[in-house]
Amino acid sequence: MAMKRFIPDCSANRRAGGASARCGKLRGGAVGDERPEFILRQLPGGHVISHISQIGVYVTDQDAALSFYTEKLGFEVRKLQDGGDFKWIEVAPPGSPTTISLATKDFPVGTESKIGGFTDIAFETADIKALHETLSQRGVRFTVEPELQPYGKWFAAFVDQDDNEFFVFQPA
Repeated sequence: MAMKRFIPDCSANRRAGGASARCGKLRGGAVGDERPEFILRQLPGGHVISHISQIGVYVTDQDAALSFYTEKLGFEVRKLQDGGDFKWIEVAPPGSPTTISLATKDFPVGTESKIGGFTDIAFETADIKALHETLSQRGVRFTVEPELQPYGKWFAAFVDQDDNEFFVFQPA
């Protein structure tokens, strides 16, 4: 049985002989829309990934990290469980479906080299200047002050207690 390719453009999918194949489409994007929504449908023969559940940030001291993420960034604790050699800690911005696990080098996939540096994690805020002011007052160190980027978004960067760096964006 041949596998059908997923082609987001429905007309191209029909031309390829897959008239009954399901496809995704971009909804939104009109003037005034802040964020287009990509519609995912079940692919023939299987399911799709629905969202990013969790990401890891490696830290030297889980208690200090928990304090930073909850007291300085205002994140919620979603899970806090003793795991023997380490704690299993998940935090997240209020309302976010994605959590951040605060991991240590003692985790099965952990190493000292994963602590510090750019995390590849970008947050979003409605008012980057107000966020910068609030977090700065709480002792968060920004490595890049808020600035408007050529692509139209406001951008800033900050670090946690272990110099893990994060981006924050404000839509234009």
